[in-house]
Amino acid sequence: MRLNYSHARFVMAFPFQKQEAFFEGHIQAFHFFGAVPRRITYDNLRAAVLRILQGHNREEQAAFVAFRSHYCLRAGTARRAGVTRKAASRATLALCSATSWSPCARSTPLRP
Repeated sequence: MRLNYSHARFVMAFPFQKQEAFFEGHIQAFHFFGAVPRRITYDNLRAAVLRILQGHNREEQAAFVAFRSHYCLRAGTARRAGVTRKAASRATLALCSATSWSPCARSTPLRP
């Protein structure tokens, strides 16, 4: 999740792509940021969107409607991913992969 104005990022990896992981990731992000954003823009994730209708209209999953109602979220839908947004998403993934999932080099203690 990336906040719109501050561009602060929260990344959490799960071993599966289920709706429970989607909600848990949001809850952990809210704790990390110390607040719940007023509006979140989503791609057409299966965890949130049941069916794409015409234009920007979406039929949302019932559990997602309950989740965003509980947290008073306004959910928006993203336009088709443009080159800039895709590049930014890939850069974030590359940064997280390089810093989180790469083995760390062992250091030897310095001699006096």
